Amino acid sequence: MSTPALGPVLRPLDFGVLMMSKERTHVELGRVVDDLTQWLSVVEVGLLDMLDKTGESIIEEEQDDMATDKDETAVHEPSALEEYNAEE
Repeated sequence: MSTPALGPVLRPLDFGVLMMSKERTHVELGRVVDDLTQWLSVVEVGLLDMLDKTGESIIEEEQDDMATDKDETAVHEPSALEEYNAEE
């Protein structure tokens, strides 16, 4: 039971069931754990989707920076200080 926009429904903990017996307590807590597991799956999918999109843009930027760094090292123009020191 889930709403696509909101994720799985989390039901409130039924304390009445928890007080009846150990077996019913285990069943109720198992249900809660299952509900929380579904939510963690939703979070995981969302985070992985965000990381996949972020990774693509970072790689593009890093490749652009690396190309710029190589271009700068290949053609070295002396700074004003280097020109001054060369004249002396």
